[in-house]
Amino acid sequence: MNALSAHDDPDDAGAAYHNHMPVYWRIFISLAVLTGIEFGISLSMDPAQGTLYMLGIVVLVLLAAVKAALVARVFMHLKYDPKILSLLCVLPVILGSPLVLFCIWDGINGPSFG
Repeated sequence: MNALSAHDDPDDAGAAYHNHMPVYWRIFISLAVLTGIEFGISLSMDPAQGTLYMLGIVVLVLLAAVKAALVARVFMHLKYDPKILSLLCVLPVILGSPLVLFCIWDGINGPSFG
């Protein structure tokens, strides 16, 4: 009664690691492409453009949120957790982003009161 199951096979110890490598490579390539897009946007932005500059900041914040979600889902294993835990991680970002964007707008255009 000392038979090894498929999970106890010592020759198969690295199989779990190798099975995740395609996912890790896709995430790596996605993060690299998104970072390149962010870099290109940031180089083309000019504060004198006004509304277009603000739109660029909004796009950069959205791209950063997508990158954070990719990392959280895969490397923090939120993909396998209950959905309520993912919601608890995403909710502060959703609620805080308008405040951050308003503060950026206020910093560009000056105080909106007084």
